[in-house]
Amino acid sequence: MMGLGSASAGSMAASILYRLVSVYSPSGRELEASKTLAEIAVELGLNAWLDNTNSVYITPEWSDRSAGILLVGHIDTVKGYIEPRFNGELVWGRGAVDAKGPLAAMLTSLSYASTSIREVRCPIALAALTGEEEDSRGAWNLVNTGHVPPLIVVGEPTNDTKVAIGYRGSMKVLIECKGRGGHSSAPWLGDSALDLLYGVISDIKKLETGRGPDGLSIAVTRICGGDSWNVLPSSAEAYIDIRIPPGVNPSTLRGNVLGIAHRPGCNAKIVAAEDPIRVKPSSPVPRSLMRGLLVQGIKPSLAIKTGTSDMNILGKHTHSISAYGPGDSRLAHTTQEHVSVKSLEIAVKTYSHAIKELCNNRIAANTVPLPID
Repeated sequence: MMGLGSASAGSMAASILYRLVSVYSPSGRELEASKTLAEIAVELGLNAWLDNTNSVYITPEWSDRSAGILLVGHIDTVKGYIEPRFNGELVWGRGAVDAKGPLAAMLTSLSYASTSIREVRCPIALAALTGEEEDSRGAWNLVNTGHVPPLIVVGEPTNDTKVAIGYRGSMKVLIECKGRGGHSSAPWLGDSALDLLYGVISDIKKLETGRGPDGLSIAVTRICGGDSWNVLPSSAEAYIDIRIPPGVNPSTLRGNVLGIAHRPGCNAKIVAAEDPIRVKPSSPVPRSLMRGLLVQGIKPSLAIKTGTSDMNILGKHTHSISAYGPGDSRLAHTTQEHVSVKSLEIAVKTYSHAIKELCNNRIAANTVPLPID
């Protein structure tokens, strides 16, 4: 295999990525894409298997099914098919940015590294987890079965030069309101559930503190109520997506939200929640990623991402964790998802340096078994 000094690193990752985006895999429909990734890994001379969540695990051929270092990507995407294209410079397709691009670069770097780290028997593996865009069942399976290695590199788009040391948390809230209804020609005589709902939403929105990774943001993503022009709705509901920056106490926020919604005719429940996460940039994983950029002559920067990822779930159970990946994160979940060969090449080299450095870290010797099928 050619060395990382050649242009083949980006081209190899791009070819892998094109094969991955050619298989549409929204959350819940990952099996075919998982099988495709496993096939590619075997073609590269690596071991690969699926667990009971259809997540894919990949190790060097000489390795057992355990790891002290885990490269973590996700094989699922949001919904919305995009025609796969590869013109030699750019790869287009659903998931090209979020997050099959990082996954392809990780697999390429593991393939390059598998021979050089054989003598030291570095306990490294790659996991392509399922459900990250919805229920994170792949990540939760790692946690619930006690299979979280001490060192984790998360593959998420960070605009090539940024290393993510944190993510905002999330809180998904369902608000339901009931009213007497009535005739719309005399609304003062009735009781509209939508009016009650609007009042709750307005008061919850007052908790917002600003934009960006340091702000607490509140987005109403669904409102449903009523079925006729001339009838006041007797029931209504809304979905609210709250994003929580590091430093905000999720328990306090939860109490505030539920307290605001608790009023005559209305109630709220927290459907799902993830705590925010922030790690020290001096810990092994972010440090190794930053050095991987520096050796290429690229000045790295640190970032707190506005969304959430499997890093929020896995971070509590690791010694060190951080996220990095190729691609413009502004293109994630859009109809314009694409990533360049150049971005993939930078990512392969960054991951490869991080692997080499982390393999020399004695913390990686604390291995854990990986999930099996």
